[in-house]
Amino acid sequence: MKPSSVNTWVVNLVKHGLFPASFYFLAFHLLTYPLIRDFSTRFFTDNGDGFMNVWNLWWVNTAVSQPSIHPSIWHTGMLHWPFGVTLLGQTLNPFNGLVAAPLLRVVSLAQAHNIIVLFSFVMSGVTTYWLAYYLTKSFWGSLLAGYVFTFSSYHFAHYHGHLNLISMEWIPLFVLCWYVLITRPSLTMGIASALTLWLVLLCDYYYLLYCVLAGIWIAVWRMFTQKDIWLLLKREYLSAFSSFVLISLLLTGPVIFPLIYLMRTDPLLDAHNPTGFALDLFALFVPGETW
Repeated sequence: MKPSSVNTWVVNLVKHGLFPASFYFLAFHLLTYPLIRDFSTRFFTDNGDGFMNVWNLWWVNTAVSQPSIHPSIWHTGMLHWPFGVTLLGQTLNPFNGLVAAPLLRVVSLAQAHNIIVLFSFVMSGVTTYWLAYYLTKSFWGSLLAGYVFTFSSYHFAHYHGHLNLISMEWIPLFVLCWYVLITRPSLTMGIASALTLWLVLLCDYYYLLYCVLAGIWIAVWRMFTQKDIWLLLKREYLSAFSSFVLISLLLTGPVIFPLIYLMRTDPLLDAHNPTGFALDLFALFVPGETW
């Protein structure tokens, strides 16, 4: 690699990686101060769903550390013994558990959990910055976009207990990869889109659905602007989309298909009444509990 290329790479790393990450890292601590002072002594969460997600981290680490005893992270015999219970319907967010596993070799469970919370807030901003910068080439505008996304009221509302829902970092990255795949199809972007979609799945099922919907609308937009309804069936898209579909099925299929089967044969109990959590037209204008 030529010296000029190395210098350019370093500049881009600092400008588009280290600087945004540092900015969102410092912003998080300023917005939540003095929370950082309790980094090693308390979990950055509440006493309800928060500790369920702490258990998730502990369980995934236990399962991957003892594969002869626990062959799958998606089923545990440590609840409802002796038959055990499936965890397919649990908000397991195994991505965070897999991140916690190596961390727990060197830090406490509370510290590992808090590192993941920090990572989610920082990287949600960074990946949104990447998406915005690719579309606008505005450094400061993209930095602001990342700030608005990661420090939104939605993100902080779920900070208290919903580790799966604060893990939004892969959504903007999938949208970016998918957008590039749709506009400039390549095998590399087909693989990247499938991998990022898998990471979304490992954080939350709802976010997977949102990404699929976003992907459909981006594809429809492209066909509309190009005035070609068969655009995505052309030869230049063949290898890119084939790789995306194949890898996506291989990665997400082992979770999605058993979950669908489970829902048909043994429906999960619903803990949240949809009428109590529904959005009506006036809720957009009249302040209420969910504002």
